[in-house]
Amino acid sequence: MSLPRALLTSLSALSNGAACTPPNPTRPKERYHTDEMWVLQIAPWVFKWHQIIAYTCALFEVLSFLLTLLPASPLSPALGVLTCPATLVTHPAPLSSYLPFSLSSLFSTSLISPTTPSTLTSASPTATSLQTLASPTAPSPWTGATPLRATPIYLLGALSVLLGTYIRLDCFSTLGEMFTFDLTVHPKHRLVTERFYSFVRHPAYTGSLMLVFGLALSHLTRGSWLSECAFPLLDAPFPFPLLGPAHAYPLLGLSSHKIRLVVWALWWAWTLCVGVSRAEAEDRQMRKLFGAEWEGYRRRVAWWFMPGVL
Repeated sequence: MSLPRALLTSLSALSNGAACTPPNPTRPKERYHTDEMWVLQIAPWVFKWHQIIAYTCALFEVLSFLLTLLPASPLSPALGVLTCPATLVTHPAPLSSYLPFSLSSLFSTSLISPTTPSTLTSASPTATSLQTLASPTAPSPWTGATPLRATPIYLLGALSVLLGTYIRLDCFSTLGEMFTFDLTVHPKHRLVTERFYSFVRHPAYTGSLMLVFGLALSHLTRGSWLSECAFPLLDAPFPFPLLGPAHAYPLLGLSSHKIRLVVWALWWAWTLCVGVSRAEAEDRQMRKLFGAEWEGYRRRVAWWFMPGVL
């Protein structure tokens, strides 16, 4: 875990928070396009989850970096697991080895005592799990060195987040009190054609797409806290009692890698659908309000989000 990654992840989280915070409250009487599908109306809530996820990842990545600065101690394995829970799956070891010396001794002598009669059979999954956790021949505990790293893909993602934030904040400033997260018509509404609006008609959605693209590259690829310390938990055997005690399958039948791809695809597709739905609605509303002025602007600026693409 490197200091540049910890700092850049924190900066990205703060930037995303600024880009996902409404600059103005929505006035219910000024809203339009309220009949869209409910799954497209939850954009403000998704923005809030963007912030929660980004801040959580930044917190754990910073903690992981700080952990590398601490001298080795009996608490190191336990602290390592707290900051990177997936190590219980990727680096299995006796449970007692993750505890400080005093507690480890108590744990090993009281919980799994060789003189205590056992009611668990060797065929029992619970017995097998306890034997794995308490066996003196099991692997050594994880040392606490997190696999987090700043990869080229991560750097591209962080840059995309920062650029998307800049675009959205510039749109906030350009539109001023007219910018709300819900589609509204301000009493003093005017047609804005300067700054980023001179290149595309809906640059704020361009910024949103860049945020999602960047967050996915930053947190759903190898080297990130989510990918290395959270998603691998989904690869742990997940028992289904109906199939018998000897059966265990990964959650949903998918590897954590495939789940990350599914999350990314759904996240991006949803964001694009929201952008297209709102862009069409805004175009219709602006045509009603500004008529010929709007038509002239539409001819000069033909693209919604990205010149020459969409």
